[in-house]
Amino acid sequence: GRRSCSVEIRLFGGQVTSWKNDHGEELLFVSSKAIKPPKPFRGGIPICFPQFGTQGNLEQHGFARNRLWAIDDNPPPLPVNPAIKAFVDLILKPSEDDLKMWPHRFRVSLENCSWCWWRFESHVSNQEYQH
Repeated sequence: GRRSCSVEIRLFGGQVTSWKNDHGEELLFVSSKAIKPPKPFRGGIPICFPQFGTQGNLEQHGFARNRLWAIDDNPPPLPVNPAIKAFVDLILKPSEDDLKMWPHRFRVSLENCSWCWWRFESHVSNQEYQH
């Protein structure tokens, strides 16, 4: 029989680790060597912020994938759509340790909606001059 589609998102790293269609087929690459926290998960959709690879002086792919994200308790409203099955918005703000490594105030948000196709949006905002 048909199943419902599913998306799995980890708070550690804010990372999508699974997306299955309504036949139960995995649609994302997940390494057989997937690692558990405190190491980044291998596969899925990683969040590389504030740098990609080793292009800067931070750890590879930045620190966002090694942080615990929070569920946004005040997300923006979703468009009215009765087909939406589930949604979650995650946010990451800098810790004091992050600001020592990368002295810029930021807010990263990830919007995830699922209705057998899935929408994933990321937004980065500069919080340096926010009052």
